[in-house]
Amino acid sequence: MKKIIFSTYLALAFSLCCQATIHQVSAANFQFSPKNLPNIVVGDVVEWIWQNGAHTTTSLEIPAGATPWDEALTSTSTSFQYTVTIPGRYDYECKPHSPDMAGSFIVSEALPVVLTEFKAINNGAESILSWTTASEEQTDYFSVRKSIDGNDFKEIGRVPAAGNSNTPLTYLFTDQLVSATSKFIYYLVVIIDKDGKTQHSPIRMIVNSKARSLLITSLTPNPVRSPGHLMLTFNADGPGSMDATILNTEGKLVLQISFTAVKGVNNGHIHLGALSPGTYHLLFNLNDIRETRRLVIQ
Repeated sequence: MKKIIFSTYLALAFSLCCQATIHQVSAANFQFSPKNLPNIVVGDVVEWIWQNGAHTTTSLEIPAGATPWDEALTSTSTSFQYTVTIPGRYDYECKPHSPDMAGSFIVSEALPVVLTEFKAINNGAESILSWTTASEEQTDYFSVRKSIDGNDFKEIGRVPAAGNSNTPLTYLFTDQLVSATSKFIYYLVVIIDKDGKTQHSPIRMIVNSKARSLLITSLTPNPVRSPGHLMLTFNADGPGSMDATILNTEGKLVLQISFTAVKGVNNGHIHLGALSPGTYHLLFNLNDIRETRRLVIQ
């Protein structure tokens, strides 16, 4: 009997391993990217990939029964994989650079709902979302959620579900509140069943055709106290490398750093070190798009 149980356990473990999705998070520019992973199910793998710097991925608040972790991400330890076995929210940090360098992921149980397609299309002042289920079992409703940074999602509407179905069904939702200040907008759909269990869709991003085309969208704090650091948010129309150059009032180069960019909203972190108090000029360049900002160090 023990052999049969053990064989069954191995078969289940092998099945989970083979079907597991690997979700990658890069550690670069003193940031985890993406900062949040909402569409993970039990059995999936989260993999942290080192890009530059000296960091850790260290668990903070995690579900009861989950295994904690504390792993280095450096030039000699370039990746770490964690298999999730318990649903819930997982918060983690880089110990040397917390609380600014932190992230989270949400793990849900695999529901008997097969989501075959999820699309998001921008239509001027609105976004049109559509998704298709191949089958459903005890589905209650779909929670439509939205984010302007790809990290923090808020519910903007609910769509009733069929409940039970063995045939393909397509659902539609229109977001008419698309702000002209956000060039990139992110959406996901959370499937919720009759027992309150949840499952997240992949994230979809739209390019807002009505938004202003800005490179740097946030630079804080400014003024900043010395020694200190700057947090920045920037847009990228495609992958590339953004160069940030800091010049003093005499035009002398005092600091330069590069940030890896992906299409959409990106985050960065600049350590100012021991730069003297005063006024500086920041020059940003991404794929031949240039912008200048004024920085005050107190």
